Amino acid sequence: MITLDIKEFSMLLGIRESEIYHHIRKGIPINGVPFPKPLKQIKTHRFNYEEVMRFIEDLKGKGEL
Repeated sequence: MITLDIKEFSMLLGIRESEIYHHIRKGIPINGVPFPKPLKQIKTHRFNYEEVMRFIEDLKGKGEL
């Protein structure tokens, strides 16, 4: 499984890491698109690559990227 850390995720989205942490902790979606869940078995915030790409495609579909 390919994973991305929070820094790589923020670079793909073009937003700050602190904004991603804020959205994850508060459970706030961006324009109705929920953030992918971090992998639980790893203590750092790492994300499944496929889920991140699906999230980005959903944002593009809503015209946000």
